[in-house]
Amino acid sequence: MLNLFLKKKKIKKCCDVGTGTGILSFVLRKKIMKPIIATDIDINSEKSFYINKKFNQLNGIRFLRCRDFRSKELYGKTFDLILSNILLNDIKNLSLEFRKFLKLNGILIISGILIHQVNDLIIIFKMINLKLIKRTFMNDWASLIFIRK
Repeated sequence: MLNLFLKKKKIKKCCDVGTGTGILSFVLRKKIMKPIIATDIDINSEKSFYINKKFNQLNGIRFLRCRDFRSKELYGKTFDLILSNILLNDIKNLSLEFRKFLKLNGILIISGILIHQVNDLIIIFKMINLKLIKRTFMNDWASLIFIRK
């Protein structure tokens, strides 16, 4: 799913919100070779992130330990692509922040939500001009791609 949009869109600035171990950031970095900011509040995630980053010999990914977008280093920044694989309630709480930090025509990829949660999220995002452009399902899980209009 990510490959499709990376070919069509010119991605320059990316953010992975709730990066955890960093896997989405690492995959993205290998595909686009552009700087990526990865955020997470959990200190164990930060430790795992740096271990995995070193193991994968990756540069160009910056980790910020902060809740969501709450870092002075992110103030005023916008992104062409935002990835997030976090729980539904956190995604809902961040909906306006996703819109604020996403450039016009920027892409938001949400993963890690359950299929039965999809419609609620689509309705919330539609109200703030984030338009669903693709959805995929695997077992009980869903991934959604939105564009900021």
